[in-house]
Amino acid sequence: MAVELVLDPYAFEEICRTSPELEAALLRICEGIARRAMALAPYRNRARHWNTIKRQFEVRVARGEGLVVIEPDHRVRHVLLLNFGFTDSAGKRHAGSHFLEAALREARSQ
Repeated sequence: MAVELVLDPYAFEEICRTSPELEAALLRICEGIARRAMALAPYRNRARHWNTIKRQFEVRVARGEGLVVIEPDHRVRHVLLLNFGFTDSAGKRHAGSHFLEAALREARSQ
């Protein structure tokens, strides 16, 4: 009696995607990116205010995907303006600081 064993190339994909070690590694990497973006973000002395940039990052890890969510609160829309730059109501252009790209570049180089 012969038995034929055929392995599907995607058989272990679901196992790898849901492994706790992978989720722990993704969580550590995403938290590092969020911490570095918070450190590079422009700030004022109002550190306790609910609207500060440092409170507008959230890390989510699920099913093999890690996300750094910016501005999870729908009332806040200023982090991306400070990152990319904006023109105020008087018509003056304010350059962006590009702190999000810098945090991702540093994470990529590690």
